[in-house]
Amino acid sequence: MGGVWFLSYEQFQWVRPGPEALVISISDRFYEAEVEPGFAAVLRLRFSDVDPAREAVPRVAECFTPDQASDLVAWCDRWLERGRYAHVFVHCWAGRSRSAAIAWWISKQYHMHLRTAFTVRFMNAHVLRHLPGNHALPEPSELAPGTDAVRSLGELFVPLSFLVPFGPTEIGLDA
Repeated sequence: MGGVWFLSYEQFQWVRPGPEALVISISDRFYEAEVEPGFAAVLRLRFSDVDPAREAVPRVAECFTPDQASDLVAWCDRWLERGRYAHVFVHCWAGRSRSAAIAWWISKQYHMHLRTAFTVRFMNAHVLRHLPGNHALPEPSELAPGTDAVRSLGELFVPLSFLVPFGPTEIGLDA
C-alpha cells in the first residue's frame, strides 16, 4: 500500500523518479526546487509558510491563495481519482508545515495513508482553511509515527526501485 508522504527538500532529493509516483513541489520566492524528470506528474506551488490569521505577513511573503487551492484540488482530482498512482510525495523546504498540511488534506480527502519522517507538531492552518472538506487540524496524538494515520520512515522498510539510500537507513514504502 502506498501513501502520501511529506518531506523536506533535502529528503526529497533522495527519492528516485518513477511512473507510480506523483510530486507536489512547494517552493517560495527564495528558492525553486529541482525535480528530476520521470515522475508521473508534478504540481509546482509557490507560497510562503505564513498564516495571516495568526501572524503579521512580511512584505516578501506570498500567501497560499484560493487559486492555488483550486489548482491543487483539480490536480488531485485528475491524478488521484484514477487510483493508479501508489505514492504522492509532497515537499517544501523544511517538510514540516506547508507540505504537512497538504499531505494531511490529501490523506483525508482521498483516503490515503499519511507517511512522514517526523512527528507532526504543526501544520499550516491557512492552507487547510482554503481547501475543501472541512478537515480540522488533527490532534497531536493522531500524528505520532506509528499511529493509524501516520507511518514513519523508520517503521517501513520495503525498498522500491525509485527510492535511494536516505542517511543511515533507506526510505522504504510498503508495496
